[in-house]
Amino acid sequence: MTVYASSLGDAPSFDHDPEQEQMAFGRILDAMIDPAVQMCEVAADEKKKVKGRWDREVFVLNCLAHLQVCVAWWGMRTGSDSFALQIDRECWKHLSLLKEREMRYKYWWIRGLGN
Repeated sequence: MTVYASSLGDAPSFDHDPEQEQMAFGRILDAMIDPAVQMCEVAADEKKKVKGRWDREVFVLNCLAHLQVCVAWWGMRTGSDSFALQIDRECWKHLSLLKEREMRYKYWWIRGLGN
């Protein structure tokens, strides 16, 4: 919030109305979440191209966890955890992919076909 407030510079103030400030910052967070999640996924894909053996889902989950911590204070301050829940849904999606991959690996390993 401090960075946001300092970025306003000489822009018209909200006359120190915390509700207006929270609404404005909430709109910024709302517009930022999807691109930030996409950035995590694209970075994971690019890293896999360069590195070869790369655990994409773990990388994405780490990025999402960091993002979730960054927006968690917003929920504490406003009483709304919608941004954290949005990221949480993405985390569960990637956890499911990771679990599915591990189950496939174990299935093939048990049958002696894994390497």
